[in-house]
Amino acid sequence: MKNIIRKIFNSRTSNEDGNFFISITKIVNFKPTDISFFKEAFTHRSCNKKDNKGHTISYERLEFLGDAMLSSIIAEYLFNKVPHGNEGYLTKMRSKI
Repeated sequence: MKNIIRKIFNSRTSNEDGNFFISITKIVNFKPTDISFFKEAFTHRSCNKKDNKGHTISYERLEFLGDAMLSSIIAEYLFNKVPHGNEGYLTKMRSKI
């Protein structure tokens, strides 16, 4: 009975996942329901990890998405901060940031 209750409250399948979950929870200050994105975000390509479909697991795809999001936030900021700046100037400023 004690093991069943433990499984309900701790759905992590291994101690490693549990430790990772606790660490991530402390860093982001909330309890994520799915830690798979966090595990992917901390996985370097050199680990050569693959998912069940044979696709490489690493942070690089998430890095691409994050870079694109930051770029759009910076673009909006510059667009509003420099209302008369032309696109060439704004592009140069965005790349410098």
